[in-house]
Amino acid sequence: MRRFFWFVLLLLFVLLAACEPDTNDEGTSEPKLPPPDLPIAAHQAQKLEVGSTTEATLDPAGGSQRFGPTASGLDFTLSDADAPKRGSSSSEQETQTEALSAEEAAALLARLPDLPTADTADFALRAATLKPPLAGSDVQTPFPPNDTLPPPTAEALAQPSVLKVLRYQPQGVVADIPKLSVTFSSPMVPLTSVSEAHKGAVPLSLEPQLEGEWRWLDTKTLQFLPSKPLAMSTRFVVSAKKGTKSETGAILEEAFSWAFETPRINLTGTTPTGGDQELNPIIDLAFDQPIDARAVLNTVTVSDGSKTYGTRLLSQQRTPPGWATPGQSLAFELTQTLPKAANITVQVGPGTPSKAGPLLTETAPSFSFQTYGPF
Repeated sequence: MRRFFWFVLLLLFVLLAACEPDTNDEGTSEPKLPPPDLPIAAHQAQKLEVGSTTEATLDPAGGSQRFGPTASGLDFTLSDADAPKRGSSSSEQETQTEALSAEEAAALLARLPDLPTADTADFALRAATLKPPLAGSDVQTPFPPNDTLPPPTAEALAQPSVLKVLRYQPQGVVADIPKLSVTFSSPMVPLTSVSEAHKGAVPLSLEPQLEGEWRWLDTKTLQFLPSKPLAMSTRFVVSAKKGTKSETGAILEEAFSWAFETPRINLTGTTPTGGDQELNPIIDLAFDQPIDARAVLNTVTVSDGSKTYGTRLLSQQRTPPGWATPGQSLAFELTQTLPKAANITVQVGPGTPSKAGPLLTETAPSFSFQTYGPF
């Protein structure tokens, strides 16, 4: 702090010296400054005369310096902010405090007026969430039941129960059959290992026969897994003979059978189509199953609405390459020239055969094209 004070003092003297002319040996005047490292407390109050205009007084007791003007009117005082004031004591600078005792604090608070009483209410608890409604109602029944069935009579035990087929699949027309299964009403094999159950006779027959495996899923359900895809255009019949007997003695009173079949042949592609066709066009047909081309051609009819035209089978090589699967298409031409500007209709079936199976088509798909008109 003292260094800062002396730095400020030195700066002021430099400013004053810059404003007043110096006195040297040639008649000029210059200020005389006290050494900057001289402590103020080590000297008596002195009066330094600076030039002929300003005087400074150093007070070692108060640690302050007062600068006053002569004729210039400059007057200011510098003092140490950390030094105690003259005539003051340390007791006046520090405030002594003492905490109130509990009794004194209570007596002081008792002098305050009572606070106004606010309305009081219980905590507003939200109503509980309603439980979801039940779809039905609970029916309480005693256990063990009060009503007990009478024991079976000897006649009832001697009379065998009736065996029934409860479920079976597949049914109708199915494109892909990974398995077929049937479930009986009574156990058909003893409760044993799977390998032992497979050794018994199978109570069902499948026509036409297929390569695959019969296996029991449980004592009542029998399943067949074919080893190859089923043939198309084929009807399969699964049957159980009359008198088939279960492990509990239940008997199948009537023969049972059900049938399913695979899809029949279907027309998938034709040429030509549209207008301006030649008068002697080559007609191509494509199918989704293997065919006997000559047998299929016998079910094809070409007509212009008033006249039917004969057909002649062409070799398989006449079919556009990549247009159909080999063995599933045919190409033919007409035995007569078609008239100009005629609408020609080609109908395939019904009764179109397939080499995959014996079933014939029951529908007759058709398409049409137009010949070019006169120039």
